[in-house]
Amino acid sequence: MQYGNSKDMFKEIGIVDSRLFAVRSSLEKLHETFCYMDLGQRRILKEWFDSHESITDAINAFAECEEGNFADL
Repeated sequence: MQYGNSKDMFKEIGIVDSRLFAVRSSLEKLHETFCYMDLGQRRILKEWFDSHESITDAINAFAECEEGNFADL
């Protein structure tokens, strides 16, 4: 399906308006990061993501290394 923008896509799948900015901003920053990485670094980060069973597992692995993040998703 073709969407006008990611806001339309996320609204269609059920992301509420109050979370749209955070979700879109997070994914925009991640996309920007990948775009500016050289191919080798992009491959390393992709392999790290792919080493987890889900995006939730990858987010939890990141959060466990960050001071002050105690809650698993």
